[in-house]
Amino acid sequence: MTQDFYCDEVLNGRTPVQKVSETENVLAFHHTRPYYPVHIVVIPKRHIASLIALESHDDLLLLELFAIIKRIVAQVVAEANQNGASIEHKIYEEAGHDLSYAPKEIPRILEDMVGKWKRDMALASLDWSTDSPAMGRRAWLEITELADLGDLNAKDLKATPRSGQARVVLGITMNPELDVTDPVVVDSVAKDSVAEAMGIKAGDVIVGLDKAKIGNLNDLRAALARKKAGDDVEVEIERDGKSQTLKGKFPQAKSSSGQLMARIKASTRTVKGERGMERHFELLAANAGKLTLFLTADDVAAGRLSVSINGKAMTFDGLAHDAAFILSEFERTGDRKLPYVARLHIDVAVALKGAK
Repeated sequence: MTQDFYCDEVLNGRTPVQKVSETENVLAFHHTRPYYPVHIVVIPKRHIASLIALESHDDLLLLELFAIIKRIVAQVVAEANQNGASIEHKIYEEAGHDLSYAPKEIPRILEDMVGKWKRDMALASLDWSTDSPAMGRRAWLEITELADLGDLNAKDLKATPRSGQARVVLGITMNPELDVTDPVVVDSVAKDSVAEAMGIKAGDVIVGLDKAKIGNLNDLRAALARKKAGDDVEVEIERDGKSQTLKGKFPQAKSSSGQLMARIKASTRTVKGERGMERHFELLAANAGKLTLFLTADDVAAGRLSVSINGKAMTFDGLAHDAAFILSEFERTGDRKLPYVARLHIDVAVALKGAK
């Protein structure tokens, strides 16, 4: 899919969560591995790769998401205050705080800045991985089918998940009533985890990881952040007043679903051709059985484009606008400004074996 825990696990229902709030577009739930007594995650129900990938039709989604965050924060603060806390939000004029601009400026920002933002969706380069064709699109590239290409894969291009799923974990929990500055006392150990394999037990106090001293949870997080999948690890613990050093190894990274991962590292440039300026796509592919390239009006006007996949060169002529595709893109996104007017389907395995 997307190398995204929230899409691959939470929204697909593979990992059950305790919901706080849910609408048609947004889900809020308690974190499955909370770092704090109250740790709530709020996500859109549609995969968005990053803030820079947002499009104009996402404006209402963002407003809804932040409205829900605001409501949940107010609810959490109210409950905390009922239980003895004293949390108060104020605007301190003497400190220069001023929100009087909001009613006028926020609509202007959305209309004049966001609305007039010129999106460059013909990216010069991209690096995209997926373990599901349903989540395999990025800008002008879509991985539509996964396949084990074996020796046809690009050399030295590994298709491994990135972002959150590449983070290593020991597989321990702490008492949620403890503060992040308290010593790391293990409350429980997850089954089949690295911690269990190492012999860490409930009640152990973690005081070191590799050469780093661990005095609290923040120290442990920082030490784990320096580790990666496949690394060896040594954890120093105190048990029954005695120090012990336990050794283990973090497992190699894999997709959240355990399925085959595909990856394409691609770039594009404009070159001078027989009919004028033409676009050339340079692709390195691993386990991408089939892919689709989305073409702009300039690509179609040129009438021809060239593609290289793992060093195999191909040329495509007779490009034309695809009215059905343009309509489907509008129905899918509601965005009239999308630059793509045609698409090109490529069977990677067939192409690499010599046929077009």
